[in-house]
Amino acid sequence: MALVSTYPVYAWLLNSLRQQGLLFCPHFTVITDALTINSLWYRTPSEGWFVTDSDSAAFLHVRGVPHDRVHVSGFPVNLSFADRPADWQPPALTAHSPRKILFMINSGRGSALRIARELLQHRSWRITFTAGRDATLRRELEALANGAPATAEVLGWTDRIPELLMTHHVAISKAGGATTQESINALCPLSVSQIIPGQEEGNYELLHRNNAGALAETPTEIVSTLQRAFAGDAALWQLWRGNLKALSRPSAARDIVIHVLQQCRPDSSVAGGVVSDAHVGDLAC
Repeated sequence: MALVSTYPVYAWLLNSLRQQGLLFCPHFTVITDALTINSLWYRTPSEGWFVTDSDSAAFLHVRGVPHDRVHVSGFPVNLSFADRPADWQPPALTAHSPRKILFMINSGRGSALRIARELLQHRSWRITFTAGRDATLRRELEALANGAPATAEVLGWTDRIPELLMTHHVAISKAGGATTQESINALCPLSVSQIIPGQEEGNYELLHRNNAGALAETPTEIVSTLQRAFAGDAALWQLWRGNLKALSRPSAARDIVIHVLQQCRPDSSVAGGVVSDAHVGDLAC
């Protein structure tokens, strides 16, 4: 038996229980920040830490976390990214094919509508908007899309984000941890529209450092960035997508479970890589 957590406070609570003699099984920590990692994640003991990338591992090593306790696993995303259906791909970019853009709205309504208005002016673009549970915003987007040069689909709350990311050329969103990592594992370059100070700075820096996306915060900047990405034979988009392949680890959730089970039950069949999705449980964030 082992505990695996994806929230830093749990490690502190579990170590408090251990000091009281109430916890008997090993605990592992999955760090969901990248590069700029809050000290809450590593200032209390853990059997091991799983991180998104090698630079994040180096960050922990410099701060005294033992090398053999840090494992570069990637971020535990939904396993549909690893078990990707063959048809979950963006259309080939030819001279006449549409450029599919996914705008996942998680900022203020006014900003979102200004960006949407600019995106909808481009006839060769096919835009998918996700408005979440904001019914008013959804109606406003539908009104903007009605008769606009671009083709558009407006969605409310949806559980299809993995499919949407894997079937669009580019996504627009703020640099949230899960959003950034899902775009990486979908091989869908992210145009970051907003960075909240703190962990989101590290998420964007991961893309920037690997030349796998862009920061564009205004409607004009966003449109310009997409035009550059798709210009000519879409060389910049191809570069970003290729660089994402080096970062992606879509089977991270499964790999983390295998590692933990090997640590706890080295004589089990998991040592040969056999693990069911039931083992993975809710690890995918």
